[in-house]
Amino acid sequence: MKKIEEMTDRELMEELVRQQTKDTKNQRITAIVNTILLVILAVTFLLIVPRAVTTLNQANEVLSEAQTTLVSAQDTLDSLNTLIEDNTEYITESARKISEIDIDTLNQSIQDLSDIIEPLAKLFR
Repeated sequence: MKKIEEMTDRELMEELVRQQTKDTKNQRITAIVNTILLVILAVTFLLIVPRAVTTLNQANEVLSEAQTTLVSAQDTLDSLNTLIEDNTEYITESARKISEIDIDTLNQSIQDLSDIIEPLAKLFR
């Protein structure tokens, strides 16, 4: 290949046309590759975005259900706490009254009752 300074006008024009043809071919290849990449990107976008939206909606529903469950669990725990607090007073009072029972006197009363009922039981036999 000759240096540019050594070329005739005709040779320069022919070289210029060859370079333009080569550049045009490269531009077409670049345009085709860019178009293919754009189509791939668009298809990928159209496939992934609906799935992502569906997944996010499902996650939102799960979080909503979890929140509802937590509120329900808190209500149940509050009710249980109230029940325990209310019944603690009754249990404490009952335990106090049981501890005040005089077992010896109770046993004596049962024995006295048994002594009274035994002759009556013999009468009806």
